[in-house]
Parts: sequence; structure tokens; C-alpha cells
Amino acid sequence: MKEDEGIDLVGDLSDENFRNEVKKLKPKLILCNNILMYLNKNTRKKLANTLYEVLDKNGYLIITNSLVFPPSPDPVEAYYRATPEKMYKSLFANFYLIDQNIAKTEYSFYKFLKSKPKLILIKLLRLFMPWYKSKEWWFMMKYYLSGIKKNYSATCLFLKKENNG
Repeated sequence: MKEDEGIDLVGDLSDENFRNEVKKLKPKLILCNNILMYLNKNTRKKLANTLYEVLDKNGYLIITNSLVFPPSPDPVEAYYRATPEKMYKSLFANFYLIDQNIAKTEYSFYKFLKSKPKLILIKLLRLFMPWYKSKEWWFMMKYYLSGIKKNYSATCLFLKKENNG
């Protein structure tokens, strides 16, 4: 979080005072992109409820999350990859669903690896170390076996907070 030109408000949505500041702005549209994959289950649910709370009546939410994409080496990766249907039903069912889709690219991890021979060696060595960061290892093995050649994609939801009185 940092202040910069063109940024109206900087803060933490888990802070009630900051949420109240956001509500005063009466946001009509919130874009939330590729955040959910870094949050645990409880925090994802809290964020979904917070977005509903701060969004103005009849406002819109566009939310995306990686669906097919290799996990980040960042230690906060939560390995959350959900289809549009699952993401909507588990987190955003209190919104009206306008549209849901999977945005696909023409690029895959396999194509990326083909251009990086050194990285192929690193990934092969990692294959023989399941004890090191085992949660990441299991996710990567699943990804390598089922998704390495799949083109990168993202879950996309277009939602509306309906005025219920």
C-alpha cells in the first residue's frame, strides 16, 4: 500500500475505520484482480463480505482470479484456483451474477519453460525434493501433471449488488 498520484485512498479493508472511509465515497464499481489466490479460505470469505459492505447500492464488482497459472514462489500463495461457478457459489452468492467467464490466453507454462532451459533443470531437481515446502511441491506436481500445457486462464465474475431496500 502506498500513496501516489491518482490514488484517492490507501488503507486496509480489514480496518473498520478505513471501510467507513471507503463507504463514504459510495463506490459504484470495484475491480478486484488476482487477490484471492493469496488469501486463505476464511480471509477470502471476509474479503467477499467486505466488498459487498463497501460497495454502493446497485454498484458493480468485477473480480478475477488465476485459474490455470503456476503458483507463485511467494510464501503467501494460498493455491486457490476456482472455476467461475465455484467462486461465485462459495464467496459471492449474495451478489446478483451478471456474467461469469474464463478468460484464456495463448500462453502456457510449457511454452514459458521451452524458452528457459535453466529453469527446466531447476524444476526437474525440485521434483526430487518433496520434503521441501511440501504443500507447494504437491500443488506443483498436480499442476505439472494436469496443467503444464494448458494455456493460462483466469476466472472472471461480473456482479451487481442489488438494492434490497
